[in-house]
Formats: sequence, structure tokens, C-alpha cells
Amino acid sequence: MIEPETWELHHAGKVVAQLEVVSVDYPWVSARVRRLPGFEAVAELFREEIELFYQLEGRETGEWITAHDRIRECVTLTYPDHEVVPEFLMHLDEAREEARWRWAEKTFVVPESADAPGESHRCG
Repeated sequence: MIEPETWELHHAGKVVAQLEVVSVDYPWVSARVRRLPGFEAVAELFREEIELFYQLEGRETGEWITAHDRIRECVTLTYPDHEVVPEFLMHLDEAREEARWRWAEKTFVVPESADAPGESHRCG
């Protein structure tokens, strides 16, 4: 039996979730989420993003971009070989224990967020 690929989410130097790939529909990857100790520090960021995503029906507004930026500032995604993913866009639905993301070797080009220039966000 072939083992599914497992990607990892990191926060503050620790693995906080494992993402067991269940399907790939290029460019999107879908996975089952296994939360680990430390996940609660970033859980609210994902809750805010997914709530906005559903509420806005997938439209990329300034508010949603800000939510996405907060995740990217606080979380690192690694490939199954443990190398850091340079860029990703992730929707993590904690209630369903599912994550869906796309990734790239280069930074995505997205409109500027609604934040004031130079404003940073605190990670949990």
C-alpha cells in the first residue's frame, strides 16, 4: 500500500498540523488535517479566513487578502520532503478537518491588502 503524502504546517518553529493528501486537482491539493499541539495559536487565523471565503463566495476582497496575509505571516508550509514551500494560498476548514491549497515556487501576485503600509500582524 502506498502511503499518502504528508505536508506540514509550522508556527514558531514547531509543526502544528499535518496535512495528509487525499486528492490533487491541479493546481489545488486537498488534505485531511491532523492538528497537533500548538495549532490553537493559529486556529483563529484560519477560522477568520475560511469564514470570509464562504461569506464572500471566493471573491478576493481587501478584507480576505488581509486574512490571507495574516496566515502567511504566521505559518510556514513544508513539502513532504520538509523543504519550505515558497508561496501558498490555503483554506483550512477546522470543523471539517480539511485543507485545500495551491502552491508555487514563486510569490503570487495579489492586489495590495487593505492594511496601512508597513502594518504587521501578531501571530498567536
